[in-house]
Amino acid sequence: MAMSNGIRVGSITIGCSLLVLTFLSMICGIVAMSKMSTPVARASIGLWGLYFAIPGVFSVLAGYKKQSTLLAVALGTHVLGIVLAIVGLYFGASFWAILASNCADSYDLYDGDYRPSYRRIRTVKRDGYCSCFYHDDMYEYTYPASCSDLKTVREATGAVTIFFALFAIVTLVGSIYGCIGTCCARR
Repeated sequence: MAMSNGIRVGSITIGCSLLVLTFLSMICGIVAMSKMSTPVARASIGLWGLYFAIPGVFSVLAGYKKQSTLLAVALGTHVLGIVLAIVGLYFGASFWAILASNCADSYDLYDGDYRPSYRRIRTVKRDGYCSCFYHDDMYEYTYPASCSDLKTVREATGAVTIFFALFAIVTLVGSIYGCIGTCCARR
């Protein structure tokens, strides 16, 4: 089937955008993994961006070859990409919020609670570990990394969270282009 020039150019543009975002997401994921050695790092949200190379490649190929069949395949991968982008956005934002909380290499233990209104028992210092407190210091996460490394992970996670918001937008636009190019194409 014939593909209009506007759909062809739009498909190539969307595909290239997804490939660039995938590359940037992978870089941030690798940086985050290099700073942490826990199972959390192995499941780095940045590496989830690798999926978006699939709709990116199909979109570029569909525009380059002017085939609406490839555009239909790209449409299917874009729809799945929207779901993955929203889930990735949720997990990235959650982890980013935890890392943006009160983190320190050492912290004070209090009688009964972590709040300063209680009597301080002792200061805990663990080399190579960083403890993050959130929700008014009620909950604690301890990571086997220094707080300076966690700052780098936080910044990389923040970038990946923004990339997943962009993935959601670009795949939504890609789905719209896929619908127009597949369903409304001249026959």
